[in-house]
Parts: sequence; C-alpha cells; structure tokens
Amino acid sequence: MPIFTNPFLDRSVKQKHSGSPKTLQPTELIPPALSRVGRGASTDASRRPSVATISSINSNPDTTQHNHLYVPRRPSAWGRMSEYVARRNSTPHVQTASSPLQEWHHWVADNRKRTSTGDHPIIDESRMAALTRKYGEICEVSGLGTDSIILVSHKYQYCPPLDNYYALKVLRRPPADQSSPSDSDHHQKRVTAEFALASTLNHKHIVRTYELLPLGPGNNPDLSCISMEYCAGGDLHSLIASSATHKLPAEQADCLFKQLLRGLTYLHGPGGVAHRALAPENLLLTNKGCLKIADLGHATCFRVPGPGEDPVVIISKGKKKCGSSSPYISPEQDTDSSSGELDDPRSVDIWAAAVIYLAMRTGRNLWEEASEERDAGFARFVEERRDGKNNEVIEGISTDLSRDILYSMLSIDPAARPTAAEVLSSAWVEGVDCCIPAAAVE
Repeated sequence: MPIFTNPFLDRSVKQKHSGSPKTLQPTELIPPALSRVGRGASTDASRRPSVATISSINSNPDTTQHNHLYVPRRPSAWGRMSEYVARRNSTPHVQTASSPLQEWHHWVADNRKRTSTGDHPIIDESRMAALTRKYGEICEVSGLGTDSIILVSHKYQYCPPLDNYYALKVLRRPPADQSSPSDSDHHQKRVTAEFALASTLNHKHIVRTYELLPLGPGNNPDLSCISMEYCAGGDLHSLIASSATHKLPAEQADCLFKQLLRGLTYLHGPGGVAHRALAPENLLLTNKGCLKIADLGHATCFRVPGPGEDPVVIISKGKKKCGSSSPYISPEQDTDSSSGELDDPRSVDIWAAAVIYLAMRTGRNLWEEASEERDAGFARFVEERRDGKNNEVIEGISTDLSRDILYSMLSIDPAARPTAAEVLSSAWVEGVDCCIPAAAVE
C-alpha cells in the first residue's frame, strides 16, 4: 500500500514563519479566517492562549483580523515576557529588544537576587537546579500565557548516551488570587487533576506526561511544573498556516484525521475520557508526522453505562462550555440546560474533529461560532441541513465515502453523531493511507 510523502520530515525544530499569508478570493459569504486560539490552551479566559506566535489565514485582505493576546501589565519579568509576545504577535515585523528566553533568564536572575537579599523568592533555586539536572538546560520558550509558560529543555549527556528535548509547562496561580488560600487550594487541585489524568494515558497519539514537580519555595503550591514529551513539528494550526496554499492536500488531511480518530477512540474507550477542547492548536506533531493530542485541562471523565443506567455516567464534572466563541465548540453546549453536564461529552469531540478536518482541507472555518443567533454562516448551514440541502464547501472537498460521515459528525443533534470508533472503522477512513502505521511505536 503506497504511503504519501511525509510532509513533516523537513520541519526544523526551530522553524519560524514570516511574512503575511496569501489571501483567498472573497466569496458571497466569506467564511471566517482560521484564527489561532492558542497552542496547548483553550479559549477559556481562565486558560489564556500560551503560544509565542499567533497567525491567521484571511479570506479577505480588506477585513484582516488579528487574534491579540490579552496580557495585563505587570512589572515582573513574567509580565515583560507577556508584553513581548503580545507586541510580536500584533506587529510581527517589529524588532524588540529582548526575546522570551532572555526574559525568562532575567526572571530567574531576579528571583536569585530576591533570595540573596532576604526577600520572599518566587521559585526555589534548588528545585529549579534539580529540574535542569534531570531535563537539561532551558533552550527555548515555545509558549506563554498569563498563568503558564511552556519551556523547551535539552538534555544531553555522553554516558549513558542521551540527547532528548522535553516540554516543561510551568504553571502559577493567577496574580489576582494570591491573597486567597481557597483559590490557592483550587489552583493546586486543578493542576494536580490535570496531571493525574494525563499521566495515566499511554497512547502514541496522546502527548506523554512524565511528572509533576513543585517549583515554589517550601510548601508553596503556587508554582509547579509538568514535564511532557516535546513535539518538534509544532502544532496543526502552524502546519496549515505554513502550507503554500494555506490548506492541506486531501491525502495529508486524511492521514492526520485518521490519527486524530485513533487518539479519540483510545480516549473514549475503557479509559472514559472526553477532551472537550479540541482545536488545531491542541494537536501537536512530531518531526516524523505523528499527531498527538495535548492539553487535557478541560477533560471530563465518564463511565460507559451498565444495564438500566443513564447513557453516560459522568465521573468528573467540568464547565459545560469549554472555551469562548469558537467554531470547534458544538452547538448543544449553548443550548443545554444550565443545571447539568452534557448527555454524552464524547459527542463534543466528534463535532470538533469534523470542524478540524474542514479547517485542514479549506484553511478556513465555515463559521466563527456554532450559534444560529450570533453567526450567519452557521445559521445558513443549519438551514441547509433542515431543508435537506448539502453544503457547498463540504460537497467540494468530500467524496462519496466521506460525505455522509462528515454530515453525521456535524449533526445538530449530538445523539445522531457517530462514535470515534465508528468513524475510524468506516470505509472512508479505513481506506486512508496513513504515514504512521497503527502498530507503530512512536
């Protein structure tokens, strides 16, 4: 069985994209740009975008939109890093005096000075030293938000031979909550819960999580670090944006879609996990082309029902709606009753996976928000489906095998959507040539 040329092998670990993307010809109803919502983070205000490069693909050069990273002003080095990222994202051609990596070193040096002068330090020097001994020296800042920073470390040693990169997600309690012990407990529980869930997952299409390490002095839980697998290929949004046509060929999109379904089938299986915040920014890539699902901060755990039980038994409850206005959020998250959880959180991931596939194939989103009242593009899609009509965009990218699958995944009724295992075993997806064999070990 032929396997298409792997598009990721030539992607450098430190690949940078510059210049403005080419524009697409405007249509009668222009679909919204494929705007970045943040790598490894949802659009929820409590989880700010944490990526160092925000780019967008625009359909109309006269209506260019930039996704600005909101950052409150703070005099600390962490704040200076945030301001640097915000300036670089909004004006990518403006040269700035320092980089996020330099500001990180300034922050560490400032903390060391505070320790030597008897002031209350933010970070424990011995714990930071132990972190770098285990995972190597910090070589890059790949993501940054108000409450977290993603560091890349490089561990090299001659004997025994080792040459590995790691992603270190440093989380801190939001500054506004510093005076509240209850908020500190909530922050610690949230971080611990995210790590406890992620560390139990073992699948080649899920980012591996290694350990949770405290970084604050003493028993201070306000600063901690989660060590994870580093994915050198960047995220799916960056791959789409860097493509010559700002969209992926069918064979590449199908390959990545199949890998996503493999990961979702594992999550939705006996482990009973629904991601609930899938977006191209949360799908990372290795330099071999292996797609990995990241960021389980909004995940919901459930139990497959037994005889006579409800359709799904929710074990851990989270916010009903994950994120803000986003095309990847399913419409029932707006219309569900405010008293409880979704009937089956897995259907949310199926909706998001279909929208992600459309984004890969078209470089755009058909709507900004899955709401008939607030988005004309989505209202038109719903009207077409109610009248038994087909969508022009979906018709243009689908085949006889894929068309019905995509429409069923985008069913307004969540109960009518297929499971990830059903889509994976469909004639369409089973026939996809994938660059990562199912039996391969990444």
